[in-house]
Amino acid sequence: AERREALALERRAAAAAPKDWRPQFAVGTSLAQMGQMDGAVRAFEAVCRMHPDDPRVLTAYAISLERVRRTADARAAAERALALAPNHGPALCL
Repeated sequence: AERREALALERRAAAAAPKDWRPQFAVGTSLAQMGQMDGAVRAFEAVCRMHPDDPRVLTAYAISLERVRRTADARAAAERALALAPNHGPALCL
């Protein structure tokens, strides 16, 4: 119940600040933690459009893609993250 309430708050924050990538990133993270990976992928796709050069964003996107078995897309996102930050630990694990 707490996670759903937090997600609702994050969605409201994202709607209130549509150009700010951070609330949408929180939405994607919450959805992923809840096992709602299709929603997480959509949320992280939106974040990547807003904030495309952040390896943390790209890695979260890659992880969500991997979990929905979009392996080629996941690898591309992880490779982009590593191109931006060659020592970004989480991306190295993908």
